[in-house]
Amino acid sequence: MSASQGLACLLAMRLIGVAAPAAAPTAGGEIPLRPEALRFAPLVPEVPDPGPLRHLVAGGAPVYVLEDHALPLVNVTVQLRAGAFLDPPGQDGLAALTATLVRLGGTAQHPAAELEESIGALAARLGSSADDGFATVSLDCLSSRLDESLDLLFEMLAKPAFDAAPLEAEKRRMVSVMATRNDDPLRILDREWRWLLYGRGHVVARYPTAPEIAPIARQDLVAFHARYWVPANMVLAVSGDVDTRAVLARLAARFAAFEGRGRPAPWPPPLPRHRPVPGLYSVDVASPQAQVAIGHLGLAWNGHWNDRGRYAASVAQQVLGGGGFASRLMRRLRTETGLVYGVSSALDIGVLWPEPFEIRFAADPANAGRAVTLALEEVRRLRDTRVSDEELETAKNLLLMQLADTFGSARKTAATLALDETLGRPHASWRDARDHLLAVTAEEVQAAAQQVLRPEEALVLVVGSWSRVAAAGALPPLSHHPLPLRDPLTLPPAP
Repeated sequence: MSASQGLACLLAMRLIGVAAPAAAPTAGGEIPLRPEALRFAPLVPEVPDPGPLRHLVAGGAPVYVLEDHALPLVNVTVQLRAGAFLDPPGQDGLAALTATLVRLGGTAQHPAAELEESIGALAARLGSSADDGFATVSLDCLSSRLDESLDLLFEMLAKPAFDAAPLEAEKRRMVSVMATRNDDPLRILDREWRWLLYGRGHVVARYPTAPEIAPIARQDLVAFHARYWVPANMVLAVSGDVDTRAVLARLAARFAAFEGRGRPAPWPPPLPRHRPVPGLYSVDVASPQAQVAIGHLGLAWNGHWNDRGRYAASVAQQVLGGGGFASRLMRRLRTETGLVYGVSSALDIGVLWPEPFEIRFAADPANAGRAVTLALEEVRRLRDTRVSDEELETAKNLLLMQLADTFGSARKTAATLALDETLGRPHASWRDARDHLLAVTAEEVQAAAQQVLRPEEALVLVVGSWSRVAAAGALPPLSHHPLPLRDPLTLPPAP
């Protein structure tokens, strides 16, 4: 094992909280002085059989239970197909408001302030939120207070009050956050990048505005909740100091608070129809750094959960920019040339819609153009040349660490299996993941890079002092499209 491989393994273990195995002693019994002398036992991620862990509660929802009696703590997480993709036209933000007010807006039995006091008295934590695809409610409590905590959880789930005062306070908070949208160049980059890749109509790229939030009323939340916050849209994950049979009985009794199971939400969410247009895009803002994104729309699973190509693509991504200081982008753009402060890439395969392939970095505006050019060179080099054996082994080690961390605790395991069911992802996709990953060859990595990395389709977005970026030159020969800075509350071009 090389020095870079040893350091990468140790760093990954430290990041995910996995203890490093003891190094094999030398003949004299001393601990090796250099990383390349360390030897590690093969990492074998433990993927449990999900069958005995899945349970159906009468009148309720599927529940995954993992017992862990190390500490007197319990986590209950409820996943719902009730994300922002269900927002009605002109009401972007309704799903997020509903999820937030399920927690903050009181219940039929407890007004908002009283609910807060009851949660505090139990030393429990209850949270609720929604993103593009899902809503999530999470309870953490002492196992000795599980009954009382479940009562509050199911009050929130089944009978939220959506009190008017917390609703108006949350709307004001959302608008105040909107007002700061242009304060950080990275937030501008995120918004414009999503619009370029997905178009403004897809849920991934829809941003609520102040005029949309203002008229949302309590009755809108009540109707959204009644339609989508029902057992038919739920999957539960329970982990910690519980007895499986007992906790299932407790859940079954509390699901009676719902009036029937309800109807499933439309699924899956719609795919984007927008076709990204390659080119060089810029937003001119005064900033000491230029924030840069490079990439194109990528892949979605489309049911191919155990395709060997996914593992080769993941290895390619690690080699390019996912492996920290061992990655090619970091070596070329930071270590060798000093052009950027940090650089990373992402090649996530979307489970609901295509995720982007992207490279991101921040640089002095005078260095941004050359950094873009060199980054695209590294993408082409990955397509055109075979990765080294050292790069291949290092990438696999890091990915094995990530796989092990996915099932690194009872809580993570329960959440992963519940998410599988929520997504419609077969549990079997995890079973052979380690063997598939270890079997990936350098030739397969190059073939995957040629398939999924398309530098000729690249979009480049620069947010920063465009005059300084352009004056320095060294940009790739792409057509330039200036983008306007937008009004943060309404999002048309600012005057």
